[in-house]
Amino acid sequence: TYTVTGASSSGCTDTKTIIITQDITAATPVITAGGPTTFCAGGNVQLNATPANAYLWSNGSTSSSITVTTGGTYTLMVTYANGCTSVSAPVTVTVIPNTSNTTTTSSCDSYTWSVNGITYTQSGTYSSVNGCHTEILDLTVIPSFSYSSSEGACDSYTWFFNGQTYTQSGLYTAVVGCQTQILDL
Repeated sequence: TYTVTGASSSGCTDTKTIIITQDITAATPVITAGGPTTFCAGGNVQLNATPANAYLWSNGSTSSSITVTTGGTYTLMVTYANGCTSVSAPVTVTVIPNTSNTTTTSSCDSYTWSVNGITYTQSGTYSSVNGCHTEILDLTVIPSFSYSSSEGACDSYTWFFNGQTYTQSGLYTAVVGCQTQILDL
C-alpha cells in the first residue's frame, strides 16, 4: 500500500492511497505434443511448454521444449517471474518396439505374397511395413520348364524321372518342382 500526496501550482494538496497487488497464483503449465505420443522405436515427439521464465522437465531438461525418444511419463515445472511455480499434468509417451519376421521361399514362375497381395515374378528381397512390424520376403523365383521324351520298350518300362513302371503305351506326365517331364511311351 502506497500513499501519494500531490500538490498543484495553486498550493492545493491531495493525498491518495494506492494499493498494488501481485498475483501470487501461477497458471498451470500445459504440455503440447508436436506429434503422436505413441510411435515406433527410432521415432520421436517434441513436447512444448507454455511460456514461463524457467522450465524444469521431469527428465532434467531446462529448455522450453524437449525431443522425446523414450517412453515414459513427462511433467513440467515452470517458475514464473513472480517466483511462483506450478507443475503440469503428466503426458505419457509410449514407444512400441520394432519387430520383424522373415519368410524364405521359392516358387515356380511367380509368387503372390499373402502379406500384401502383390504377385512377384523376380527373385529378390521384399518388405512390407505395418505400423512397427516389418514382414520380409526372401524369394527365389524359378522359371518352369518342360522336357519331352519318347521311349519304346518290351513288356514294361521304368521311368527314371519318377521311378514308376509302366506296362502300357501312352503319354505320361510327372512334375517335380518347376520341371514337367512328358513321356511318350
